[in-house]
Amino acid sequence: MSDVLQVVESVIHEQEPPLSTGLYTVRTVPSLQIVGRNIVEEDSNNPKVINGQPLGVPINDNTTFLFRRVGGDTFFISCGRDGGRVVEMEGKVVAVFSDVPEDPFEYFVNPRWIIQRQPQHGDDIYTIESENGYWGWVMPTENPQYTPVRVRQLAATATMPPRYPPNQLWVIERVG
Repeated sequence: MSDVLQVVESVIHEQEPPLSTGLYTVRTVPSLQIVGRNIVEEDSNNPKVINGQPLGVPINDNTTFLFRRVGGDTFFISCGRDGGRVVEMEGKVVAVFSDVPEDPFEYFVNPRWIIQRQPQHGDDIYTIESENGYWGWVMPTENPQYTPVRVRQLAATATMPPRYPPNQLWVIERVG
């Protein structure tokens, strides 16, 4: 049975092209609120939390993510006009900075994120997981305005394909 499931999964992945390097927006499911850094921030190199934005916030530099594909479904992610690398810090998704301007992805913490398409939930629906696949992005509330995106253990049904709760799913759309 597992061979059949692997064939079905490979056919699904062949039909839909994977995400490529580029600029994207990330929205919560089911409210479709955009997430990102606050439009107005303090001017420092302190880490910036990735939050749910108020409804109606337009797409801007701080609510746009750069996904840099490094192989398969694995990406480096940055957010904001200054290219803050997206990492997990104290259970939150944050953008961090360094004093190395040559490459915004060179940093002592250079995490890779697995962005898994979840077609059983709909078009453009994904999970964003840690490289080991055990942890992932979670929106802890149905009303995400100013709520930090968390990194927690992902929970899914034992069915194939797995079903995820809405707070672990993200709508990812290319910008431009």
